[in-house]
Amino acid sequence: MRNVFRRKVLVPIDAAQRAKQALARRQAEWVRERDAHPGITGKELREKLASVYKSIQKCDPAWLKNETPPTPRTYVPSSPTTKDWTDTDRVVADAVREAAARLLTAPDYPRRAFHKRIAIEAGYFATIAAQTDNLPLTKATLDKVAETRENYIKRKIAWASARYREEQSYPSISRFRQRINVQATDDNEQFRGDIEEAVRSLEAAFPYGQPLIPPD
Repeated sequence: MRNVFRRKVLVPIDAAQRAKQALARRQAEWVRERDAHPGITGKELREKLASVYKSIQKCDPAWLKNETPPTPRTYVPSSPTTKDWTDTDRVVADAVREAAARLLTAPDYPRRAFHKRIAIEAGYFATIAAQTDNLPLTKATLDKVAETRENYIKRKIAWASARYREEQSYPSISRFRQRINVQATDDNEQFRGDIEEAVRSLEAAFPYGQPLIPPD
């Protein structure tokens, strides 16, 4: 009877397994070097084990991030500003006052002189918006000259009265409201007396004139 000898077959390790084993060796080397030098920074460890770092970073970046010591950031204080805004503040504040005066005295239909419109009219909107904290005089000037809604509507009433006098006519109350765009709503009730007084004054100024629109 013939003896049958079986050859021992070596099963080759596949490429994935070899890569996994190589990664484990590099990770062990990384941890060993880190633990052997307490206080080492991540930057120093990367420089010391450059090839190991590149290999792990390519295969398992999450593990590397967790196992790498932090590198403290170097604080570089910003250089303090040396610009003196005093002169600029005075110039801009003067421009703001002049711009507000132009808006408040313009002969055309009144536009409300609020903060943004004044700054734009003055030509310094960008500067004021970016440097408010450095322009205290300008800010105070804007707060002072900016027009409230009440003052704005009263200015429109005065403007309309002057235009009707130039035209030598008087309107109805409703037409007067339309001209200044102030409707008879609850929030405008406080201006009712001013409007009625303006219309009565126009009627008295032209007692024999034909009204533009018959009175209400």
